[in-house]
Amino acid sequence: HIEADRLYWDEGKTDESDHAYLVYRRPDGRASATLWTNDLEVERGNAVGRTLVLPSVAGLEVYDFMGNRRQPRQADGGVELPLTPAPLILHAASPQDLLTALEGAL
Repeated sequence: HIEADRLYWDEGKTDESDHAYLVYRRPDGRASATLWTNDLEVERGNAVGRTLVLPSVAGLEVYDFMGNRRQPRQADGGVELPLTPAPLILHAASPQDLLTALEGAL
């Protein structure tokens, strides 16, 4: 249960894959987001989800669905996040900065 205000929901469509994310503003003012693929072929195990390159975000912390902290690989000016049906949980200092980064992710 996340006690926060939902800031943004996007079910993004790209040529390579599908992904979705939710961004929340937490009561402490920080940001939380969930990020996953909604590509049916990946969900069925027939394909591997693509890697999303997220631009740099201040205070970014990445966790898997079970709450284990992950150290994403560094990419050009950001980090690489593998898209899977199990969501990644992202925490950052600013909800708007995290939303902007997700909107600009490749």
